[in-house]
Amino acid sequence: LDLPRSREFDEAASLLAHAAAERKPPPHLKERLMASLHPAAVPFMNRRWVFPTAAAALTAVLFSVFLARAPRSPATLISTRGTVMIDGRAASAGSRVNGGSVLTVSPDGEAVVRVGDSAGFSLSRGGRAVLAREGGVIEARLSSGWLLSAVKTGTAYSVATSHSRISALGTDFIVKVRDGKAYVCICHGRIGLAGNFPKTELASKAHASLSEPLYEPGDEGGMEGHADDDIARLRMLTGLK
Repeated sequence: LDLPRSREFDEAASLLAHAAAERKPPPHLKERLMASLHPAAVPFMNRRWVFPTAAAALTAVLFSVFLARAPRSPATLISTRGTVMIDGRAASAGSRVNGGSVLTVSPDGEAVVRVGDSAGFSLSRGGRAVLAREGGVIEARLSSGWLLSAVKTGTAYSVATSHSRISALGTDFIVKVRDGKAYVCICHGRIGLAGNFPKTELASKAHASLSEPLYEPGDEGGMEGHADDDIARLRMLTGLK
């Protein structure tokens, strides 16, 4: 930019720089913007056009920075039971679950989450999960509890545990984590497996399960938490009928 010095211009540049600082732009952005301003002699008749154009250009740059850094809201809490918390704060239906947020539920609790219009999950049994969404890939990082997922075919979605990753291939499936070990059941469809599971893919139309070595199932029944009624309810709540 090669612009004339004026009181209005200086004020606008200062305000825009201040806005940039409040939005926490990348390092040195403000300095780079301010360094680009080089006052020069411009015919008086042209000044009234130069200032609005320059201000609009700087505003567009800063607004694009704000949009790029604005937190995404990839998921919404649809229903809750018991104690549900997001990043250590009590949460209720309608709360946003942003990328990187830690979602936890009490042992008797449940959190049903819808991720856009392509996936949904239910976190229960004292579950703790972190939701990530980067580059169009949805990942729930499960460290404890049960996570039942319903996923539209073609959606890049996975559940990661400390040792393994379960990827949806058009699927209803549950992952249970107990003492760091995982159990998975494909209720309908296909999943890809990586890590400590003895297979790389599991497919079924009517429930097929697999566990990591040394997984102890506890005292729950084999179908508890992922019977057909549980899946139908999850799909109904998340709009994935």
